[in-house]
Amino acid sequence: DEERDCISHNVSRVDMEMEDGVIRQRGAWRTLFSAEPCLDPEPEGYVSAVPYSGHISGGAIQTLDDEHLLITVGDYNHHGLGDMPNYSQNPEMDYGKFIKLHKQTGRYSVFASGTRNPSGLHIDSEGTIWSVENGPEGGDELNIIRETENYGWPEVSHGVWYSPEYPLSGIDEAGRHQGFQSPIYSWLLAVAPSSIVRLENNRFPLWAGDLLVGTMRGQGLNRLRLDSENRVVYDEEVYFGHRIRDITILRNGLIALLTDDRYLIVIDDGGPSFEEPAPSVANRMSELEKFDNMISEGAEREENRTPAMVFNQHCATCHLLNQKSEIGPHLNGLLGREVGAADDYNYSSVFRNDTRNWDEYLLRSLLTEPEAEFSGNRMNKIELTDDEIDKLVRFFESRESE
Repeated sequence: DEERDCISHNVSRVDMEMEDGVIRQRGAWRTLFSAEPCLDPEPEGYVSAVPYSGHISGGAIQTLDDEHLLITVGDYNHHGLGDMPNYSQNPEMDYGKFIKLHKQTGRYSVFASGTRNPSGLHIDSEGTIWSVENGPEGGDELNIIRETENYGWPEVSHGVWYSPEYPLSGIDEAGRHQGFQSPIYSWLLAVAPSSIVRLENNRFPLWAGDLLVGTMRGQGLNRLRLDSENRVVYDEEVYFGHRIRDITILRNGLIALLTDDRYLIVIDDGGPSFEEPAPSVANRMSELEKFDNMISEGAEREENRTPAMVFNQHCATCHLLNQKSEIGPHLNGLLGREVGAADDYNYSSVFRNDTRNWDEYLLRSLLTEPEAEFSGNRMNKIELTDDEIDKLVRFFESRESE
């Protein structure tokens, strides 16, 4: 909003038509919903990596009934920590809420509250409303959303804020979720869930009834098996090596995945018959079996983790390796480039005004103690071992030599 110098979270509609196989827009866009208040893009006292936290936005949409949509609105890091206001628990604010929105009139009401970043939303054939949420460190959640319920953010979470000096105010005992509606499941190694569907067709008979959760940090799918009471029996990771942004089930039952690096992956189940895999598939399976063997033999031990594994665990959630910045600046060609040189990222002043080039010393300093060389920066400190820091340095050095 240029007049008010603020940013709004909108839901808009437009009519579309199909003609000769081409989809065309008919008429102009009309805004149905605009969350209040309009957000200051550079708030004071923010406790996050950047002032405007547009990635904590929710933004999922599902059809609730013939007349209404259910939409999710994140808290944009207005979480009550530091000097930031607590929007999720404030009934006067639209943020940190599940919103019931009339498709035609735009009239809306709060359906449920107490959420941080509910990026995935799915309503199954039984009417169960499933949501996946990016919590703080170790607090990613799977929830069943029920009208009028409060899911506790930012008072409680199974996770912790990224900096220990900001404890959640509603937790009497660390790691508990008392006093509010608890999640169905929590990932205590963050997977950064983005999307969710439930398989309710016969295309994948061995996965029938399971939930599929797309992950950004996990770079794949998590397949959740449910029991008769919708409790999670097990959680299987299916790794693709791509940050999954969205999932949908196509009309023919195939699963389509959209990735952050612009791939469209379609998954088909071959059924019970067996065919010899192509050589490329056999080689890939062989590599995965080696990885599985490492895990079973103790690959979770620090000395067995590769530099790429350390990067994926600690850095890939916020930083891409191509020339595109998202939550954090992209890290393509990091060593040797000027500090604060990613053109598409809004750095804090300490990085923006630093004219040095990244080298091993600066990288080690930032990873060991972010304030040492870059006092006043907004990057969340990540607790890394000396071995992990060494491997991250080697990871970026190896990329420079490719």
